[in-house]
Parts: sequence; C-alpha cells; structure tokens
Amino acid sequence: VLLVGTIAANGSPLEVLLQVTPHPSCVLLIVATALLPGATLVRMLRDAAPLQAAWTAGFAGLASLAVGALGAQFVCSNDAAAHHLLWHFAPVVLLTVASIAVSPSLGRPHRQGPYST
Repeated sequence: VLLVGTIAANGSPLEVLLQVTPHPSCVLLIVATALLPGATLVRMLRDAAPLQAAWTAGFAGLASLAVGALGAQFVCSNDAAAHHLLWHFAPVVLLTVASIAVSPSLGRPHRQGPYST
C-alpha cells in the first residue's frame, strides 16, 4: 500500500512503472538467497507430514522468499518505490504462488523411518 501510494504521489502510476529500468539481477538475487532457507524448510516440512500441503508450501515459500528479499535489500542500490514494487515485491508474490502450485510434493515423506510400513 505504501509503495503504491508513493508511486501515485510521484505522478501517473503507469508512467512511473513504465520508466523503471529492468533489474532481473534483483530477482535472481532474491531466488539465490532464498534457496538455502527454502530447501531447509521443505526438508523439515516433508518430515512433518503437513495436513494442508498448499498452505504449508505457500507459507514456507513466502518465508524463504522474504529472507531472499531482505538479502537483496542489502545489495540493491536502487531505492525507487516502483523498482521495489516491480523487482522485489512482485517476484516474491509470484514465486509464492508458484510454491503453492508445487505443494503436492510436500505430501510425501522425505525419508522412511525404522517403523514405517
């Protein structure tokens, strides 16, 4: 809400968004930084056998991607609100939705215990 308000205060929101220079490196940095926490969460959650895999995967994806976005904040030098909306916030939202799409893989246990059938 604050990002959209800041963009709207600077003129036409569409014009401001169209003037943003592409920064796919920010998206790659977010994904790269989120890989280790995401893999750790997925491993732990597969062992936990969640009852609602879609919600679990969504929150795990959001948590790991939020860590990735936090890491990108330390490296990215562009502080424009439109840049943050397009190249930091939108990828986190889209990749969180993608993590919900792959949620059925969380339903299978990662490893078999000694007493499993």
